[in-house]
Amino acid sequence: MNTNLFSPRELVLWALSHAIVLPGMMQVVQWAFHADSGRADIFVILTIPAVIGLLQTIFLCRRVRHVWLWLPLTFMGLFLAFILGLGWMFMLAIGFGFGLAQWPLLYFSRLRLTGLWILCSGFGWIGGAVADSWLAPVMFGPATDNARYAFKFVLFGLAYATATGLYLCWCPLKGGAGIRVQNPDRA
Repeated sequence: MNTNLFSPRELVLWALSHAIVLPGMMQVVQWAFHADSGRADIFVILTIPAVIGLLQTIFLCRRVRHVWLWLPLTFMGLFLAFILGLGWMFMLAIGFGFGLAQWPLLYFSRLRLTGLWILCSGFGWIGGAVADSWLAPVMFGPATDNARYAFKFVLFGLAYATATGLYLCWCPLKGGAGIRVQNPDRA
């Protein structure tokens, strides 16, 4: 019996969905507020937990107990990021904020080593920032256009989702039971 939350195929879908949906949503926000970049930045910051929380809720709906709390906890993670990042390092602390806020649901869903979720979430987000700082200047130079902006969120989404997806793929459940699996052939 497979006691992990995700199969390797689901890990790939998890990572690709984050890498596609997050930058797509950011482009819509930038297009909608193109005249007022200050309001767009605030809306982008509020859109990040909405997109990530909703996407993850869809993936985890049959795997995590009380999954309806996932989206509100993800928004709570945004405020934890402000506290953890002390304001000026907020963008780097988003992953840790999300992970810390979502941790109780994973803990009560009988996963092992749930503290790793916080670390995977945080370091995945930081990994996206590092990848962006290395790759974007090489690919785009000093340009700050929409393609550069979308690329940033592809990297953030892919790194964050890969780190958190690896946790979900390889951290087993306590006792091997307690959560319904989505595919009967995985049981």
